[in-house]
Amino acid sequence: MEKILRVEKIEKYYGSRSSLTKAIDNMSFEVEKGEFLCLMGASGSGKTTRNLNTFKNKKSCKPL
Repeated sequence: MEKILRVEKIEKYYGSRSSLTKAIDNMSFEVEKGEFLCLMGASGSGKTTRNLNTFKNKKSCKPL
């Protein structure tokens, strides 16, 4: 199938140098034409963080 989106090596950190939390660790995925992407998880599990970080960072998000 035809790939329409590729996301590569996303990382996201919160906090300061003395108290750093890694919210996303090296996440990569691809979406092909005709596929649906669904994120599910408990409240506070990072769904919104993943979405905002993916589409804000143009180096990680590559529309094809």
